[in-house]
Amino acid sequence: MSQDGASQFQEVIRQELELSVKKELEKILTTASSHEFEHTKKDLDGFRKLFHRFLQEKGPSVDWGKIQRPPEDSGLFYQNTAHSWKFYSNACTSVSL
Repeated sequence: MSQDGASQFQEVIRQELELSVKKELEKILTTASSHEFEHTKKDLDGFRKLFHRFLQEKGPSVDWGKIQRPPEDSGLFYQNTAHSWKFYSNACTSVSL
């Protein structure tokens, strides 16, 4: 496949991915309650724009050589309680979800 053909193929795949994500996000939006609709729409639009930007980037998105292990004391621990998940880290107390 020529360089031009490969570029065209990548562009078609990118467009299909964006269309697919847009359709799935629209499905998710239909599940939002009326009082959550605007907030959810804003969040999903932000995700769609971020995904678009991700697809536009050329080359590796992460410089794996710069990735370092986190310090040993920076762990994130979680506990499943009867009604919620609790997350604990050394940086804060607990956060219930």
